[in-house]
Amino acid sequence: MDDLKEKISNGETFQLFIGNGNMSDANYFAYYANELAKEYQVDKIYYLSTGKISTDDLAYIRENSINELSIGVPNMIYFEPSNDGTSKASRISGLEDFSGHYGSNYWLLLSDYFKNCYI
Repeated sequence: MDDLKEKISNGETFQLFIGNGNMSDANYFAYYANELAKEYQVDKIYYLSTGKISTDDLAYIRENSINELSIGVPNMIYFEPSNDGTSKASRISGLEDFSGHYGSNYWLLLSDYFKNCYI
């Protein structure tokens, strides 16, 4: 979490995966995210386990992203520099209408997510 806070305060661009292996379909999500990261030449995805994240750490992430962030589902979060010199996240995969729009298909969800981040 300390590295994440430093990246945010330095205004860095990076991807963050929040989830854990106990979540339903988290392994599929992580596999597809990894495949798409290779396709988009993303060198590293940072990881936070929902089982180890504190309430204060979650509040910090929400302050620097979209407050509706839920940790009940796996999430990819794209942080990029903002006008104030820190990083903010406006793209979060878990905020999409997963079951309705994507038919619970992680490949489609993450394909759109990565495309929106990098194109």
